[in-house]
Amino acid sequence: MSERFPILISRDDVIFPGSKKILEIGRRFSVSSVKAALDHFSKNLVIVVQRNKELDEPSDKDFYQVGCLTKIKFLGRDEDGCLKISVEGIKRAKILKPSLTHLKVNPDLDKAWYSNIEFFENESKPGTVKTLASFKEFVESKPAVFDCDSSEYKSILSALDTCTKSDLPELVDKLADLWPKNEMSAVEFKQKILEEPSVNKRLKIMMEMEYISDDIKNELDSRINKKVSKNISRQQREFYLRERLKAIREELGESSSKEALLNKIRQKLKQKAFPKQIKARIEEEIRRLEYTSSYSNEAVITRNYLDWILDIPWLKSSKDEEDLSKVKEVLDNHHYGLEKVKDRILEFIAVQKKLQDPKGSIMCFVGPPGVGKTSLVKSIAAALNREFVKISLGGVHDESEIRGHRRTYVAAMPGRIVRALKQAGVNNPVCLLDEIDKVGSSYNGDPSHALLEVLDPKQNDKFSDHFVEEDIDLSKVMFIATANYEDNISEPLHNRMEMIYINSYTGKEKLHIAKAHLLAEVLRESGLNDKELSIDDDALEFIIQKYTKEAGVRQFKNCLSKIARKVVKRQIMGEIEREHITLDKVESYLRYPRYDFTVKDEVMIPGVVNGMAYTEFGGDLLPVEVNYMSGKGNLSLTGNLKDTMRESASVALAFVRANEERFGLKSKEIDWNNIDVNLHVPSGGIPKDGPSAGVTISTAIISSFKEEAVSPSIAMTGEITLRGKILPIGGLKEKVVSAVRGGVDTIYFPHENSKNLVDIPEDVRSQVNLIPVKEYWEIYDQIFKKEPTTQP
Repeated sequence: MSERFPILISRDDVIFPGSKKILEIGRRFSVSSVKAALDHFSKNLVIVVQRNKELDEPSDKDFYQVGCLTKIKFLGRDEDGCLKISVEGIKRAKILKPSLTHLKVNPDLDKAWYSNIEFFENESKPGTVKTLASFKEFVESKPAVFDCDSSEYKSILSALDTCTKSDLPELVDKLADLWPKNEMSAVEFKQKILEEPSVNKRLKIMMEMEYISDDIKNELDSRINKKVSKNISRQQREFYLRERLKAIREELGESSSKEALLNKIRQKLKQKAFPKQIKARIEEEIRRLEYTSSYSNEAVITRNYLDWILDIPWLKSSKDEEDLSKVKEVLDNHHYGLEKVKDRILEFIAVQKKLQDPKGSIMCFVGPPGVGKTSLVKSIAAALNREFVKISLGGVHDESEIRGHRRTYVAAMPGRIVRALKQAGVNNPVCLLDEIDKVGSSYNGDPSHALLEVLDPKQNDKFSDHFVEEDIDLSKVMFIATANYEDNISEPLHNRMEMIYINSYTGKEKLHIAKAHLLAEVLRESGLNDKELSIDDDALEFIIQKYTKEAGVRQFKNCLSKIARKVVKRQIMGEIEREHITLDKVESYLRYPRYDFTVKDEVMIPGVVNGMAYTEFGGDLLPVEVNYMSGKGNLSLTGNLKDTMRESASVALAFVRANEERFGLKSKEIDWNNIDVNLHVPSGGIPKDGPSAGVTISTAIISSFKEEAVSPSIAMTGEITLRGKILPIGGLKEKVVSAVRGGVDTIYFPHENSKNLVDIPEDVRSQVNLIPVKEYWEIYDQIFKKEPTTQP
């Protein structure tokens, strides 16, 4: 009884039962056959071979009537987008009444070949003892026509000791499958084996074919010599060999595609400029590809290598913009403020212009998320008229991501540096190494070690990529790294980069950025214009303060985008034509406020003093509360304080106890061993750490024991020592901005941080009395002794 199956017509691949093959599918009716097999025939597909491989549209008379029923194991595409399937042969199949037609159960599918199929009854019948002995003798003689060093042949050889008559059908098919394609009449021979159900006769056919293979080779050689002799006369040896090779390929039917590929590669080599040693390497690889079979793995590897090495911009550079005034104009138009960063960029360009072969330092922009580090690098590329490429390093744990894989591996490719160069198309792009502080390490190596060579101006002119295997000059690339946390950058990498700090934006700066950049960008992304949607300054400031808590402007832009989307929706529904957002309309678009910042208390309470915190969102006021009660001399710390802050509290208490007489606490007759001091910092759900609250804690302890309140309009920051010295802290700008926002008008800060006052905007400095102090006694005298203070 026959069954109906889809048929795949192969040009020259004969499939045997038990064999596994990967086939490339291109013709429409072949693709349709594969789809039908996958969707409607349980992945079963009958494969037959054309009589003439050159035919593109074969009829039912143009292919053999015996094929092999196979099972599709895998479907995918290669790097060129070609459809590929992996199949495994099951059993021989006779083709009965094939037709090119639509599938009834799925008429939308393209036409494909279908046929009723009958199977051989005695295909798996065991051979005779004599046949088994002949087979063993034949295999052990290692016929010259086979590649006897291949793993497939060796597996057949190793099976001889244990094989029986029942194993013969499978082993003979395996051996026939090894008959090389470059042998004369390979398809006809394999097809003859496939069509023979008797294993005894199959072996006889194979042995007879081997005996005449030498005669066939001699005949073929004679034909090739005659063909070559017509094409050459007094040409050089290399030309002779090429003509001979060409004739051989014509006999094999693989001339046209391979010659076209080689010609395309040679044309690329002529069109582009390459260093001398790279050009020699490419020519060597072309020769290797020329003498390699198109069907071998080595040919695929060599072709992949040539594709990459030809696309790398070895000598192609873009011309830099050397007019500093134009560069400055572009940077000013794209970014508000950031004067230090812009000056450093202009310095870099000036040095580039001055030197013939400059090797500048590698810059690293350090700052919290959303402050514009990435967009600034893009602006630098635009200002310099250079290409921009980005390499994301966050979560990279494998060194081969930077240096590439060895080309011997399957699907090997260069590392991210070389891929970025190919993407840029020039050898002097601006290359962003994004989130360099988030590079990790694993058993596959440490990517930061590979980056050391990339970021060292004295070494990166000879960067080594494992895939390319040739030195690559990275000295013309302008590498700019970004990081959120400087402490997370490995020390060797840190030493190779110049740190440029981008601080958080003040509310006024965010307002200016919104009016100059964000609103226009949001309107463009939403399809609106400035007449259809406008937002006044009061509304923008309210959004900044109540709906965002960040150092940069990402959340701010998201809020503006949300408003724009709602306006567009109301427009489409016909509710409004235009909208002007005022302060009282903000909540109708963004709902209730999400955040609030800390403001000073209106009531003076002993033991409560304002500190200042530096956070990833900028800064905030940090009230410190102290009281005491009867106890056993313990210091109780609450408010989710981490180790460094706990140590600061211990130092502050020790400092106060050691100087209780000077602080006027001696008269209180405090029995320190019989009281417990309690220190609390509100917002216990937020972890707090750092030494900068030392002076605040000391003041709160003194205020609590003296029962004298400190004005809530005063805030302070600084690390304190046991001797009362005040050491410098970080984030002064963010702390001052947050304190002024919270209503503070007087701030005590470490004298050594006076150099950081230039970072604080003038409009903020004008609202507060900033008092630098070297020792705690200066704070004590001015707060508790009421000595006058002056702004320096």
